[in-house]
Amino acid sequence: MDVIMRKTPLPSRRTLIKILLSSNALALSGRAWAQAPSLQDFSGGIAPLPEATIYVAREVITMDPALPRAEAVAVVGDRIAAIGSCAELEALAANQPFRIDKPLSDKVVIAGFVEQHVQPVLAGLTMPAKVISIEPWDTTRGFSDQVREPDAYRARLAVGNARTIEGDET
Repeated sequence: MDVIMRKTPLPSRRTLIKILLSSNALALSGRAWAQAPSLQDFSGGIAPLPEATIYVAREVITMDPALPRAEAVAVVGDRIAAIGSCAELEALAANQPFRIDKPLSDKVVIAGFVEQHVQPVLAGLTMPAKVISIEPWDTTRGFSDQVREPDAYRARLAVGNARTIEGDET
């Protein structure tokens, strides 16, 4: 699969904030857009944006509590531009050129970072397991609420052990 690389540098956060503030000022002054704005409108028309790629997956685990699961990821260059349903991302792309890539359509996609204190093998073994932790966990088997009190931890551990002995691994 070819990776599309961005030839123009991304604008800084300061530049993006200025653009957003100026577009809000225009909207407040009563000036209307002739059509829906696209990503290219905000770039000032300096250079055409490269083609975006919308990767469709069986499930995208975002690690964002506001949107924990999604269907697709839009990538521009080497950056994730947006997540959501395929239809939402197509609408967001508007007039920007894009293509839909489906080799991940039967796969689960997770964030591509390496957490420094979890070994990959341990993380792989933990994903399908029920987790007892002081923090809430969202795994492939569902949500596991936090346990902060020693008695509650022991009670949850006893339930887990009983299920394992009975042959019920859930």
